[in-house]
Amino acid sequence: MRVCQYSSLLQGYASSSNFKTVGCYLQQPVTSSVNTRELLQVYFEKVRPRHSQCEFLFLKFNGVRNQGLGRLIKKYFSNKCGLPITSTSLRSLVATEAATLHKKGDITDEQFNSLHTITGHSDRIAKEFYIKESISSNVHHGNKVFSKIKDSTGLISDHTFIHDHICLTIANF
Repeated sequence: MRVCQYSSLLQGYASSSNFKTVGCYLQQPVTSSVNTRELLQVYFEKVRPRHSQCEFLFLKFNGVRNQGLGRLIKKYFSNKCGLPITSTSLRSLVATEAATLHKKGDITDEQFNSLHTITGHSDRIAKEFYIKESISSNVHHGNKVFSKIKDSTGLISDHTFIHDHICLTIANF
């Protein structure tokens, strides 16, 4: 991010072309919440003036461009919470929570898809790498499927169902 993008960040977002998938997406919005904007203002007004000649917004203490924000995220969560949280795990957390809200109908398709767009990833990439289904949720839904299969076949016990299903599968093979 550059100093010239500061006012856009204060409005809620600024566009960036400095990210891995720039070849596909060209621009990616960098969003800022109300709390982030307040912190950004303090940083810009109190800390940043010491190095006003530099065009980059985020600087190290010595005025050099800070390109290691991901490392700072990891260090912060390690020091403050004792957790190995990275920018990727944060993205995964947000994507997974958004997927849960979407499944419940609490957010629309458009809202859900917009999240992928602003994080610079396609729906396929988000599903493959970032959205994590909970094991307990998968087990719960899997057991419902087994129960429906059992009910539809008229078999009484799970043991009988499994035995009969294996025998039928082998016989039809």
